[in-house]
Amino acid sequence: MFLNFGKLTKIARLPYFYNKTRFCFSEAVNNKTHIVDNKFLDFTGRIPDVEVFTILVHWPFDFPTVLELQRISSYLLLADGAANFYYRSIKEFGLKDVFLPNAVIGDFDSSRSDALVYFESLGVSVKKDHNQNNTDLEKCMSALIHWIDTSNPLDPNKSYKLVIGGGLGGRADHVFSNISICQKYTQYFAKKHDSFSIMLIDNNSIGTCLLPGKTIYKRSKRFELPTGCGIFPLNNEARVTTKGFRWNLTEECPLLKFGTYASSSNEMIEDSVEINSDSPVFFTTTTILHEGYKKLKGELTFKGIKNQNGQSGKKNVILFK
Repeated sequence: MFLNFGKLTKIARLPYFYNKTRFCFSEAVNNKTHIVDNKFLDFTGRIPDVEVFTILVHWPFDFPTVLELQRISSYLLLADGAANFYYRSIKEFGLKDVFLPNAVIGDFDSSRSDALVYFESLGVSVKKDHNQNNTDLEKCMSALIHWIDTSNPLDPNKSYKLVIGGGLGGRADHVFSNISICQKYTQYFAKKHDSFSIMLIDNNSIGTCLLPGKTIYKRSKRFELPTGCGIFPLNNEARVTTKGFRWNLTEECPLLKFGTYASSSNEMIEDSVEINSDSPVFFTTTTILHEGYKKLKGELTFKGIKNQNGQSGKKNVILFK
């Protein structure tokens, strides 16, 4: 049974059972503090000390939000079938020839030939990868890592954000695979850089893999609602405590474990919350998009579009009202 035991402890204190086979919680938790700061989404342009990368997967995603992400991203990849959605959207918005990704990658079993021909004709890298052992998202991750290693080395004085658009929508097997990839590469980049976070986002939710230790999570007021939060274990079970939520988890709460307990439908009462865990967990919030685009629609009206370099296939700037 899945319970929001944050709410349950508000009614009655749950018994705490000490497991002798398990370390004391305070000893098991990694001492490192991780910062996940989503306030970069509140800005309408790039921030000097924050670099954003975006990957779009097959599942359709609110295109005005994609345009917002493009404004703050230095690198944009389309995973296979995302090329169809992207091609259709830029035609609908009148952005042909000026609003282009850096590359389209996949085995192209889902993408339409006219979309691929269009992007390739404008100088976008269209790379077919026949490897069936990796998903299209993982192929994009490999391409991103290669680009970072060869052209854009990580700067210790910057923070890095990878946004995977559409990563929580669509088929269940895709969603679970995307979460697994998020965990894998969160762990990979944690060894490379002290401030590199990955988020999965769709029209309803944002999800982030949190590594063991203390995480300070700062929500975006522009994209994230304080309500509809959840914490789920990624490695069987996790001992979790929190601060800054309406219903905080304490050491007296049961272990988070699928088939036993999970934390859902919680609410952040502070813009910055603290999550402590002895094992990786997946933290979810609800997007403002879920509320019918109330705050975004008015802000995403086009005022004009221009190419920064005056040429197709180069980096573009999108101007909004």
